[in-house]
Formats: sequence, C-alpha cells, structure tokens
Amino acid sequence: MQSGKNKKRSVWVVSGISLVVILVIGSIFCRPDTKQEKEMNRGLVISSDASDWGKELEDKSGRDSGIKIPGYGELTIDQNAETFHMSLVNPEGNPCYLKYTLEIPEASEVLYDSELIEPGKAITEFAVDNLPEKGDYELFINIGTYSLDKSLESMNGAQVKTILHVV
Repeated sequence: MQSGKNKKRSVWVVSGISLVVILVIGSIFCRPDTKQEKEMNRGLVISSDASDWGKELEDKSGRDSGIKIPGYGELTIDQNAETFHMSLVNPEGNPCYLKYTLEIPEASEVLYDSELIEPGKAITEFAVDNLPEKGDYELFINIGTYSLDKSLESMNGAQVKTILHVV
C-alpha cells in the first residue's frame, strides 16, 4: 500500500501530466489560423506561378471604380499542346484576388483551374488538361473574385465567353 505522501505525489504527477496534455492539445486546436492555413483549408492558395504584369489593358469601364475584368477574344491551341500560352490577368488596382477556371461546357471539361492571382500579376503559361478533339468550341472563362483580407471572402464573379479553336 502507498503511504499518504506517495499517494499525494502520484496525484500531483498525474495532474501535472494531464495539464501539460491539455495545454498541448489546446495550443494545437485553439490557435488562430494563419492566412495561408485559412487559404489551404478553403482550397484557396495564392499562385506562385503568377508574375508581375506591366502591360496596360484597355479600360472600357468609363473609369468607374470597382473590379476590372479582362476580356478575351478567340483563342487557338494545338490539340497536342501540353501548355497554353494565354494571359490570365488580375489588373493593377483591383481590390481582390482573381481565380480563373477555363471550361468547355459542351464537353463537360475543365481545361485549367488557377490559384489566386494578386492584383498587378498574371499567369501567362499553364498546363492544360482534357483538350478535346480538333474543332471549334465555346469556352467559358469563369473568373472568381476573393477579398484581399485574410478572410478571402468570395465576392462577385464574371464569365467571359469566347471560342477555342483546337487545331
């Protein structure tokens, strides 16, 4: 049998170990998320493939404030291409990140899904998946917008329709 002194010591040791375990678990689960962790938890990551975009885009907004969305004309790609040379731009001064998804609705295929692009940057070359057979296809360029603060709140979006020529 344990003496009263040994019993008291055992209780203190077990209590101390329990307290340490609780503190460790609490620090893991109760700490505030960093911006990068929040982005990853929502599947949103700032693109490391985007580079500075120094070109001016024609402003057709009449100088209205708000989110600037680039327009796109008809595009052409070789059927055997592994990369697409196209500029996915987030114009300088935009109050948000842009995220592009290129989709051919009639083929139910997503060709590319970007990460978040910072204002003043662009992705100018990217790998493409699921290119259809040779032909002309309606291409939807879906552009999602996300706030620049750490919440990355979804804002409005846009859809630009164009024609993709697969040759």
